[in-house]
This record gives sequence, structure tokens and C-alpha cells, in this order.
Amino acid sequence: MDTKNRKDYDCEPTDTKSCDGWKLQTGTAIGEKSMNATVYIACRGINEKNCLYVLKLSQYKDRAIRVEHEVQMQNLCAELGYCMPVEDWWIHLNNKDSYSSYSFGVIITRLLQESVQSFLIRNINNSDKSLKLIKDCLKFIYNLHQTGIYHGDSHLGNIMFDSENNLKFIDLDTAGTYADLLISISSKIDTVISKRNPDS
Repeated sequence: MDTKNRKDYDCEPTDTKSCDGWKLQTGTAIGEKSMNATVYIACRGINEKNCLYVLKLSQYKDRAIRVEHEVQMQNLCAELGYCMPVEDWWIHLNNKDSYSSYSFGVIITRLLQESVQSFLIRNINNSDKSLKLIKDCLKFIYNLHQTGIYHGDSHLGNIMFDSENNLKFIDLDTAGTYADLLISISSKIDTVISKRNPDS
């Protein structure tokens, strides 16, 4: 499956229904609840031992472009070592000619171990370990910014440990690059100036 040009695919996996080789381990969501997305453990193929993935089912009304944006930012972040790469993704459009009638989107990545937030709660009585981890997280965010990328929603629930205890960002739907941000700000400034000085 071509994950670079993945567009419309009308399939929503469950624990009994497979979509191009992907299915849910169970129908039970994991992680924090969100208005726009639900997260599940996913399996590749029929092997129950291969349930090493996270499937994010997004429901952005009229904003399907965000799913594609998140995939692009996730893979860019992964190339730099700050995220896990996208294994597969797709969106389903009710109206094939427009993003305005969006139904759902799926993004699949490798399963991570634990969020920093969960770790700190478990180690609430170990102030030295907690303080060191918070400093590591601040440095981790700073280092990402140094690459020209911002996360857009950096908090301790969106930073996780991988299997080797390296920090990784998740949920990059509001991420972006500072270059794009500067272009956007510049455009808004130009619009304000032109409205104030229509004859200039």
C-alpha cells in the first residue's frame, strides 16, 4: 500500500473486521479521551502477537486536510528522530470531490511504551528522577524547535518512551514548521495593512 499517496479508502477496522491487513486488538480505546480522535492497539495480519501498533481514528469535521498534514509532520519528525514514522494511513470522504464532507481518517504508527505524564505519576515520590525527566523533556522540545519544527501541543501526555526509553512525540496534528508560520504571519500582516491603507 502506497502510504505517500494514500487518499480515499472506505474501511473502518474493528476487532473483527480487517482493513487491508489491519484490525484492532480489541474494541477498547486506550490513552486519554479526545473530542476528535480515538486511539486503539492495532494488529497487522491475523497474528495476535503482531499487535505492536497504534491506530488513531480521527473525526475532524470538515477538516480532512489535517489528517494528511499530521501524516506529513509525523514522518518529517520521524526522519529527525523525534517521532515514530507512519506505518499506514487513509481517509474516507463521503464526497469524493471535496474535503467538506469528511467521514474519518486513520493513522497507524508503532506502539510506544508509556507517556511521561504516566511515568511521573508512578514516580511521584522520587523527586530527583522526576526533575531530571522534566529537564530532559524541556531539552527534547527545545531540540525539536531547533530543527525548525514546532509541535503545537507539547505536554507530558504527548511525549512518550519507546522500547529503548528514548523520548518520542505523538499527536502532531497541530505541528508545523516555523518557516510556514512566518509566511502565515507575514500574510496576515499584509492583509491588515492593506485594509487600513486601501489606496497604498
